[in-house]
Amino acid sequence: MTYGNAFSLPGPPLLQADRPPPNPEATTTPARHHHILCLQRAPFIDAATFCLHNAALMLDLKEDAQGVSFRVRVSPRACRSAVTGLHDDALKVSLAAPPVDGEANAALCELLAKRLHVPKRAVSIVQGEQGKSKVVRVLGVTRAAVNALLDETTS
Repeated sequence: MTYGNAFSLPGPPLLQADRPPPNPEATTTPARHHHILCLQRAPFIDAATFCLHNAALMLDLKEDAQGVSFRVRVSPRACRSAVTGLHDDALKVSLAAPPVDGEANAALCELLAKRLHVPKRAVSIVQGEQGKSKVVRVLGVTRAAVNALLDETTS
């Protein structure tokens, strides 16, 4: 059986009962395949509904004893600052601040600190200070708190 041009599997096509259960720890699925995977996991649910309920699984999130790190995609010079959802496997954030002299970075840290209920000093940009794609580290926060923040924006 051929799946696109990527590869082929011998034997009959897989049935829903033959598929292994979805892995809840898989957080790095490419977004372009997200809707396909949603329908494969639950073909009886429409893709948009399934995606909203499982959006937190798509965020590339790393947790350790001190806190969490995750990717953020920033849109500066927006009409207001807000967490707007997902962009690929990153948290999408719109910022009113312009990307000049670190104003957008400061606004990002302030917004995430406010939404995650931590002090501003607990939020730092680990990678990507000059670009739109960043890696943010938040101390004193669990994976559940970031997932709750994402659930608030997608519901």
